[in-house]
Amino acid sequence: MGDVVGCAALDIAAGFYLEFGIMERRRYTRGWRGALKMTMFRLTNPRSPAVCKNVSAGGLLIEISEPLEAGRVVYFEMGFAGLQAFAEQSGCAPGAAKNDIITGQARVVRTVHVKNLSAFGWNTGLEFVNMPQETAQLLDKFIISKTGPGPLPS
Repeated sequence: MGDVVGCAALDIAAGFYLEFGIMERRRYTRGWRGALKMTMFRLTNPRSPAVCKNVSAGGLLIEISEPLEAGRVVYFEMGFAGLQAFAEQSGCAPGAAKNDIITGQARVVRTVHVKNLSAFGWNTGLEFVNMPQETAQLLDKFIISKTGPGPLPS
């Protein structure tokens, strides 16, 4: 039931974007952590508690407890249930996802303070840097397999 409501909300939001002529700038399909069956996410440098909200082949949005300055490069690990098997079945490059985990670097694009009840008060947009093309392609194919094609509005 929750997935149906989520999809309906996204359809309504997409209609809003189209109706009011707001241009979507994302290049890749974005998936929400629940739909992608994300098993883990952590920043490894800095070592700071964070929660991944959504991810695409171009970057991700995290909630973090402290602000990170724009331009800073961070290191991360993220895991998805079934990613390695998907890579093998879809003919993606071997080794793009070892043990269902992708590691890499991302640059802080923006940090916005949000008032909420959780300990994580900063939404931080990260753009992947130096990600191998085969890993980005695997991630994009995996997200599309779980959510369908096309970038989704915020």
